[in-house]
Amino acid sequence: MLVYRRHFEWQGTQGVLLVGEDFSQVEAGLATLHWWVGGIAAVLLGMLIILNMLAVNRGLIPLWQLRQQLEALRSGKRDRLSLVAPSELDELVDQLNWFMDDIDLRLKRSRESVANLSHALKTPLAAVTQVLRGNRPIDDNRRHKLLSRIEDINAQLDAELRRSRIAGPKAGRMANVTRDSLRLIEMLRSLYPERMFNLAHSAGEKDQVPIEAHDFSEILGIVLDNAGKWSNRCVNCDIAVSATTLTLTIDDDGLGVAEEDLSRLGERGTRLDERRPGYGLGLSILAQLIARYSGHSYFERSPLGGLRVTIILPLAGEVAN
Repeated sequence: MLVYRRHFEWQGTQGVLLVGEDFSQVEAGLATLHWWVGGIAAVLLGMLIILNMLAVNRGLIPLWQLRQQLEALRSGKRDRLSLVAPSELDELVDQLNWFMDDIDLRLKRSRESVANLSHALKTPLAAVTQVLRGNRPIDDNRRHKLLSRIEDINAQLDAELRRSRIAGPKAGRMANVTRDSLRLIEMLRSLYPERMFNLAHSAGEKDQVPIEAHDFSEILGIVLDNAGKWSNRCVNCDIAVSATTLTLTIDDDGLGVAEEDLSRLGERGTRLDERRPGYGLGLSILAQLIARYSGHSYFERSPLGGLRVTIILPLAGEVAN
């Protein structure tokens, strides 16, 4: 019972007013309401579960497509990934496509190296074989020619092996500019004890650069080695690292290169001076390394009197795929 009670006074007489109502109907209505609320909540929960499963399945469609395309890649039915995916997967698809392009590039480079070696070594090997199979005695002149041929073969093998070790950008490796450059400078000081190698490094807080360590050592080593060969006394190396670029500037105090010959530097097999040993392959490899990192190289007259080589390499976010 729901009872309303109130005291009152009427014509001097005190009284109590009681008004009662049967509350069972209200409770029955509330119970019915609870059942309705519970039923509607259960229906909504079931709908939310179904919608969530549909949303998850729809969201996983790109992953299923990616799996199918990866299987197609493995079977050789396609050479790249191409799918409409959420923005969260764009970077993954781009990285996988870049990885496959890099594998194709490495395969192409390996085939070119094999073809180059086959073409370059066939003639000198045939000449050496012919001399060794012949009955003529090997005098000093012929021995000198044989050694020259064998040295050419060795130079070709060394050059192609150096090219095959090029890792390229986005290889997931970092070079420590200070450590690697100091290591190179110390090595070259021992190779050319009569030369003075000076290193200036302005990396600021950024000493790690997204360049494979062997590639960095190869780039800097080729230029420093050439400078050590052709300098008279002094070689200066300046390394500057900014947020977007790595700049290497190497100066020597040698005789330099004539203005009309600067454009020929880097051509494969080109040697502008025969007074030092070499095969004209170092700067060719350097050009390939710089191109692999989408960089640029410049050759000009050095303030020291010799040759100045400037190399600019873009860093993370600036390197083209």
